[in-house]
Amino acid sequence: FTATSLAISTITPKMSYTLRVVGLGHTMTLKEVNPETTTVAALKGLVETECGLPPTYQLLIARGLNLNNDELTLAQIGLKDRTKIMLMHSELYSKEKQGFEALQRLDKEIDELQQRQSVESIETGVMSELVTRLCCKLDAVDTQGSDNLRNQRKALLKKAEALDSTSSVDESTGD
Repeated sequence: FTATSLAISTITPKMSYTLRVVGLGHTMTLKEVNPETTTVAALKGLVETECGLPPTYQLLIARGLNLNNDELTLAQIGLKDRTKIMLMHSELYSKEKQGFEALQRLDKEIDELQQRQSVESIETGVMSELVTRLCCKLDAVDTQGSDNLRNQRKALLKKAEALDSTSSVDESTGD
């Protein structure tokens, strides 16, 4: 566990909040977040956008409270200016870490292939083979019965298949 900081500035009509989020090696600043209207779920979404950790794998703690009620606003929780928030992995993350990290690596491979495709001409047959290899790697990831991992894998399969102009995605398949 590497503690770093993430400063979140929140703007209200008469004051600006700075919330400090520490943990997991990330440093980021989020601006124009209104504590009166921003929910915990929205805060987790902003953290995901910045660091890539899905909300289901986030554990946020502020002032000794676990921020697990996603419907409450930051103001309803009682967060004040300069409140310190700890960002940690949830219990679910520890159970699904291996699969999640494998999917993250494959997501990067798909992004790299997508970037390569945008800058150079890749023959249709070669692209189909590269996409097939990626799909086989994705299929080999053990989801351990987790709906989260299955859904992530399914989304990555669709993302990979979208790179191959010759593939036809079958929406009826489960994973």
